[in-house]
Amino acid sequence: MYTADQQIQARYVQYPKIEVVELSQNFLSFYLRDCDVSIANALRRVMIGEVPTLAIDIVTISENTTCLQDEIITHRLGLIPIDSTNCENFKYKHLCTCVDSCAECQARYSIDMTVTGNSVYNLTHYDISPIGNAPPIRIFHDGTFQNLINRQCKTEPGILIAKLSPGSSFKAELQAIKGIGSIHTKWSPVGTATFQNVAEITINKDMQRSIPNNLKIELYNKSPRGLFSLIVNISKKIAGIDELSRDNEKLYDLDLVLNDPLCYNFDDDIKQFLKKHKITDFIKIVKKDNEFFFTVECVGQLKAIEVLKQSIDTIRRKISETYESFLDNSATITTLNITKQTSLKLD
Repeated sequence: MYTADQQIQARYVQYPKIEVVELSQNFLSFYLRDCDVSIANALRRVMIGEVPTLAIDIVTISENTTCLQDEIITHRLGLIPIDSTNCENFKYKHLCTCVDSCAECQARYSIDMTVTGNSVYNLTHYDISPIGNAPPIRIFHDGTFQNLINRQCKTEPGILIAKLSPGSSFKAELQAIKGIGSIHTKWSPVGTATFQNVAEITINKDMQRSIPNNLKIELYNKSPRGLFSLIVNISKKIAGIDELSRDNEKLYDLDLVLNDPLCYNFDDDIKQFLKKHKITDFIKIVKKDNEFFFTVECVGQLKAIEVLKQSIDTIRRKISETYESFLDNSATITTLNITKQTSLKLD
């Protein structure tokens, strides 16, 4: 026999599981199972707005003879990804005890470029030089990890900041601080983080022969691309038929086969089609309320798997803080109730 507390725990306690489907430096797709939509959405929101990174926040421009205004260049510099692998070593600026800024709460960079040649020069993130122990402007690439601040490792065009004509120059000092995406998107480590429900789609094989080919073809055309496939039933195929056409439609049978259930977008087109032609038992579609498919694309500050790990740690920390706060408040309320009851008895 289970106690009341054990029955409540068995009903509500969940143990989410993650199954990684595809992983690279900047891309991650995975299944999240055995949890409800609140946990899935919390994970998505934390990946977007709660994972700390470094981003350029203050730009001091001493010389700018380019065709772009200071504000435009400053905005572009703020969106350049900075290696945030060791971001935990930095303090948040509002929590630092320094008067203005120090090495514990900021990273400093500089740009000093003057075009001496006769051609237009592309000012990119390669031209940003770290000062002191500031982390490099590092980008995580799919396949290999490269420090692109070193021009000898340059394998592709850098992130364009501005184009400098012959004789023009740009000089500035940059300050990067720690922040999160909920404050400004420049601190967000992901470009997109989405999830969708997973559908369980079952095709009744016993009804394949009883449904005409033209209905299967129409259903295939109405379905989202990639959801189903049409294949010729080899056991029914007549020798000598090379192409499928209306003229020889009666000489072969088509089978509707499930291809990728993730292509289903939970609209009612398929269900309405099945209902219209009275073949609702042919395809059964059930939404799984405890299974979700995530797609995450990162922008360069952190590896995709690191973003997922930090997001999970953040959720755990927030739950722990909420639980401890609840216990503290419960103790306070209990103390107040005891005091109130005692005072009533004394009166």
